[in-house]
Amino acid sequence: MQEALNEWVNWMEVTGGAIAPHKSWWYLVDYKWKRGKWICTNAGANLSLTAKDDTGEKSTLQYLNNDVASKMLGIYMTPDSNNITQIQHMRKQATDWASKLSCSSISKSEAWTALHCTIPMKLKYPGPACTLTKAQCQFVMAPVNKIGLTRSGISSTLPSAFRVGPIISGGAGVLDLYTDTRSGTLTYLIDQIWHQTSSGSLANGIRENLVIEAGVTGLIWDYEFSLLKQWIVTDTLLLHTWEFAFNAGLHLDIHHAQIHLSRQFDAPLMITFAKMRQGRDMRALNKVRLYHDVTTIADISTADGTQIDPTFLSSGQSTSRRNDFKWPEKHEIKPADLALWRKAIKSLCALQLHLSVPLERWKTRQSDWTLNWNWFSSTTADKIFHQNKDGIWTDYAIKEGR
Repeated sequence: MQEALNEWVNWMEVTGGAIAPHKSWWYLVDYKWKRGKWICTNAGANLSLTAKDDTGEKSTLQYLNNDVASKMLGIYMTPDSNNITQIQHMRKQATDWASKLSCSSISKSEAWTALHCTIPMKLKYPGPACTLTKAQCQFVMAPVNKIGLTRSGISSTLPSAFRVGPIISGGAGVLDLYTDTRSGTLTYLIDQIWHQTSSGSLANGIRENLVIEAGVTGLIWDYEFSLLKQWIVTDTLLLHTWEFAFNAGLHLDIHHAQIHLSRQFDAPLMITFAKMRQGRDMRALNKVRLYHDVTTIADISTADGTQIDPTFLSSGQSTSRRNDFKWPEKHEIKPADLALWRKAIKSLCALQLHLSVPLERWKTRQSDWTLNWNWFSSTTADKIFHQNKDGIWTDYAIKEGR
C-alpha cells in the first residue's frame, strides 16, 4: 500500500500537483462473519502510511476506523455503510432551517415557497448515495414538516398522504424524502446499467452475487422481497432499492443470468425450506448451502435422482462439482448450522436418504449436466473418472475382485 501511495504521489508531482496531508485520510477494510452477517473490521489499526506534501516533507496520514465517517463530495460515508453521521448532519440542516424560518417575519406564501424550494434541495442531494430507511427519513424531515407547514398556514398534523401528495391532486407537495431518494437511486442504477458504465458494471456484479445468495430460479424480482429477505444478509444499495420498488408495487425489469432447474421435480433448496416453515433457521441453512456451492435438490442428489448424496451431509465442504458459478467467500459454519442443515435435508426423504419425490429426467442438455458432474465411468468399465470443483480430472483403475 505504501508503494502504491508513493507512486500516486509521484504522478501528482509530474502533473504539478501535490497531496495535502491534513486533508487526507485512509481506511483498510476487511470483513469477518459474525452474528449471522459480514462485519467490517479495522484491519489497519497497527499500520501507518506517509506521503510527501508540496514542500517535499513526509507526513503520516490519518487512519480512520471503518465506522468513522469522512466527508466526500458533500456526503458523510463510512466503509461499514452506517449512516449515523450523515443522518445527524441532515437533521441539523433541517433543524437550523426550521429555527431560522420560525424566527423570521416572512409571509405565509414566502414560507410556502421556502418549504418547496430551499431545504428540499439540500436534503435531496445525498439521498441516492445513502441507504436511509423510511423511519430515518421521517426523523430528518420532522422539523421541516412541523415548522414549514405551520408558517405556511397549514396544520402540521396533516395526514402524510395529503402532506406529500402532488399539488395538482390536492396535496401539499411537501418533499417525501424516502420516496425521492429511493426512486432517485432506482433511476440512477437503471441508467448506469443501460449505458454499461463502470458503475453499471459494479451494479451488475452485485446483482449476480444477490442471485447466488438468494439461490432461486428465474428472475429474482419475481419473488416477494419479504420472503427472500429471510436469508439474504449482504446489505447493499441494490437490496434497499429492490425493497423500495417491491413495497411501492413496482416490478424491476432488469435481466440477469438465471439459475435453472436441472431435472423434473427439481426445486430450489431455499424455497423448499421456506415452504417447510424453517423460520429464523433460514440464514443458517443458506450459509451451509453456500458452503457446499449448491442451489437445487438436484445438486445434492445422486445421479439417478432417487436419494441424497451423503457427502453433502458431512461436516467438510463437498468436493462435488455441480455448476460453474463463481461462488462468494465462504461463511463460518458452526456445528449448530450443520445440525439444522441435516435435519432439513432429511425432511426431504421418506426412508433414510431416499427422496420422498424422486427426481426424473434431465431438463438440461446432456452436454450441460455432464460438464458439471463429478463421477463418470469409461465405456469399457475398467476406469472411473472424477472431476473436482476446479474442473481437474483424475482417473482411477477398477481392479477386479476375487
